[in-house]
Amino acid sequence: GNGHWYAVRNDSGTWLEARVFTESQGGHLATVASNAENMYLWSQLQVSPYYSCFAMLGAYQDRQASDYSEPSGGWRWVTGEPFSFTAWFAGEPNNGFGSQIGEDYLTFRPFDCNAQWNDFTNDSSNNTYIVEWDSDCNADGIVDYGQILAGELVDTNTNGIPDCCEQGT
Repeated sequence: GNGHWYAVRNDSGTWLEARVFTESQGGHLATVASNAENMYLWSQLQVSPYYSCFAMLGAYQDRQASDYSEPSGGWRWVTGEPFSFTAWFAGEPNNGFGSQIGEDYLTFRPFDCNAQWNDFTNDSSNNTYIVEWDSDCNADGIVDYGQILAGELVDTNTNGIPDCCEQGT
C-alpha cells in the first residue's frame, strides 16, 4: 500500500555485499519510515522461506559524519532519506562488539525475535536481508519491479530495471 515492492533474500555475504547486490538489481536494502512499514517488513520476514529473526536493513552508521557519536550518532539510510523513525531495542544501538570492530549496520534484533532493531557488524554470518524497490522510471505511477514480475515490462538482463528505462524509451 505504500507504492514499494519488497523481497526477503538469503545469500552468502556481508551487509556491504548485500547493499551492492540490491543496488545492482535496481533496488536497495529496505528503509523504514514508519511503525506500519516496520511491522510489515517484520511480518514478511516471518513468513518467508528464509524465516529468521535476524535480517539486514538499509541503514548504516557513517563514521565520517560530523554528528557521529558512538553508539547512536551518524545513522543514515542508504537512500539518503531522513533517519527519523527508529525501532531500537532497549539499550541499542550499543556498539556491543566495541569500537575496534564497530557495529555500524542495521538489522532486526536476532536475540528476542521481535520487530526491534539492533546494530551489528559487517559480518557474513547473517545472510538474510530485505530488498526494496521504489523506482518508477517510466512515470506511470506503478513500481517498475512489480510490472516486471507481472510481465508488463521486459527486463531481458534480469537486473530489476525495465529495458525501456535502460534504453531511454
